[in-house]
Amino acid sequence: KLGGNFLIAAAIESMAEAAALAENHGVDREQFIGLMSSTIFDCLIYRGYGQRVAARDHFPYPDAHFALDLGKKDVGLVHDAASQAGCPMPVASVLLERFMAAQNAGWGE
Repeated sequence: KLGGNFLIAAAIESMAEAAALAENHGVDREQFIGLMSSTIFDCLIYRGYGQRVAARDHFPYPDAHFALDLGKKDVGLVHDAASQAGCPMPVASVLLERFMAAQNAGWGE
């Protein structure tokens, strides 16, 4: 479960960064995400979360399956498990920092 949630969090962060890069080079972020999620990343996670990333829809939903606070908890557990095993996970470290920054900005529950 933690591995799967880690992959989802990493996918969301990667989509957001790639969309920002595209947008900063004059490419419409919604068209970019639409292209990616209908071609090389044509799967549930990229289609579902990709739409929200493209639209900058960061607001919590009552049935959200990956709310900020729960995502941070799971990424923290992944980070702790990796540390205990001596397994470097630099992406987990970045995600944990991003989740904490979002919570500190008041975006958590």
